[in-house]
Amino acid sequence: MLIATTVHEDALAKSHRGRITNMLDIDGYDNVIGMDGDDRILSLVLSETTLDSMERVIGKRENTILVSSISEMEVYQPYIEPFDQKNNSYRVRLIDYNDFDRNNLVRLEFEQFCRAKGIEVNAKVRFTADMMIFRVSLDSAEMLNELQEFEGLYSAEITHPIYSVADSSAEDYAIKGKRPDDFEEYPVIGVLDSGIEDIPYLANWKTSGKFSSYPKEYQGHRHGTAVAGIIEYGDELNGFNTSSLQGVKLFDATVYPNYPIYPEELIENIREAVERNPEIKVWNMSLGTNVEAELDRFSEFGMALDNIQDENNVLIVKSVGNCDRFAQGLPKSRISQSADSIRSLVVGSIAQAKDLNNLADINMPSPFTRIGPGPASIVKPDLVFYGGNASVINGKGRYTGVKSFTPSGDVGGAAGTSFSTPGVSRIAGELSFLLSENFDPLLIRALLIHYAKYPDGIRMKMADKISQMGFGIPVSANEILYNSPDEITLVLRDTLEKGSFIEMFDFPYPPSLIDEHGNFTGQIILTVVNKSLVDENSQENIANPILM
Repeated sequence: MLIATTVHEDALAKSHRGRITNMLDIDGYDNVIGMDGDDRILSLVLSETTLDSMERVIGKRENTILVSSISEMEVYQPYIEPFDQKNNSYRVRLIDYNDFDRNNLVRLEFEQFCRAKGIEVNAKVRFTADMMIFRVSLDSAEMLNELQEFEGLYSAEITHPIYSVADSSAEDYAIKGKRPDDFEEYPVIGVLDSGIEDIPYLANWKTSGKFSSYPKEYQGHRHGTAVAGIIEYGDELNGFNTSSLQGVKLFDATVYPNYPIYPEELIENIREAVERNPEIKVWNMSLGTNVEAELDRFSEFGMALDNIQDENNVLIVKSVGNCDRFAQGLPKSRISQSADSIRSLVVGSIAQAKDLNNLADINMPSPFTRIGPGPASIVKPDLVFYGGNASVINGKGRYTGVKSFTPSGDVGGAAGTSFSTPGVSRIAGELSFLLSENFDPLLIRALLIHYAKYPDGIRMKMADKISQMGFGIPVSANEILYNSPDEITLVLRDTLEKGSFIEMFDFPYPPSLIDEHGNFTGQIILTVVNKSLVDENSQENIANPILM
């Protein structure tokens, strides 16, 4: 039996939780298996003896502090989203017992349970090292009620298909194509998308190898071609000034077909593409869900992206997601599920241009971009880049995009955070390449964020800047690596073990910056970045990874 112990709101300190945990582990086993939200402790009760022992502890007069720390104890009830006739696909997550053998047994029992109840299992996908997600079809409310009977159920939520949208319009615009130098080496950026068309502008920049989860007849290259076009020709097409090299190589990873798919299938495709190509370290992912992330828990999609990056030592540059609430005169939606990935570098959109009817001023957040904060108040998006503008005409949204390519090779406009993200991927790929050292995704994130800036003239409160624009717009890899003559950048890396400390010595200020009174005159910008501990069973224990 799994029980949920709710901690009193005045007793959320770790000292109080320690007393509660000791009581729940009274039989000598590690019964506590995780948290549900930030105030509910989940624990196993393996026998009547354990229940009796807990009752005796609670009944003792000297344990009044412990008793007052507990608001409620009850049998855990899984979260079940109500039945919806329009969408009968459910994402099922089982309880993680922190025990390899027991978890495997519960998964087998669940599959047997589904067969016995006539519940169709459409997908079984590993999201993290210890989390297996099932997608099932439920044809009636009665079938959903039967699903609730399974003892190892953690949650059953409606899962929504992912749609790839690339609204683009051809323009009478042409640029000169470029070719890679056969004697030069270039960074490689993986493009996790719908596929890249072999148009003359891009064909020479695609690597000889590629990955595809779908045969050619099930591919539609419009979205992926537009994304790749901005990675390769963003500066030339749009007048940006962020590239440091002639070009980058593009690895075509077709993980999305020409029809909507569910997140479980997309995660499986992404994991396979990344694992099969370990030499590629920077991946652009301009795909995601339209479902808003929660404030108090991380999505399984986000956890899966974190796990893929941790297991493969890669960096995924991820779009924050779009919304159309501006067309109804409503505030922007918060970040989408999948953009709540801790490890990913999440990118929002700002406007690069404004016409007569556009809602956003130049360098201001695009009307369609989603905003923070993420779960546990983490800063998402991390950065922003140019992704277009929008207006409302006759009650409908109309978009002004950034320039890229269509599958026919024409230049067209494309708007959305899908198309702000590639510009940051280009910078991240070039930065990693120019550093010429073992790949460190944390270092890449740290340098991009450290040098990021808010555009001049932005009149917003700092809290609004962070929620709307993260830490700002990144600069080019060259600007990051090659300082001006009167500045220096130091990168200090170390490991701080639990219970230890780092002794800080006096900083050696240059004599030319110390006045006659011994005072330092100058500016110091400090960015502190850490690799946060992530645990899908303890979702509130995630620290904000970046401080400035």
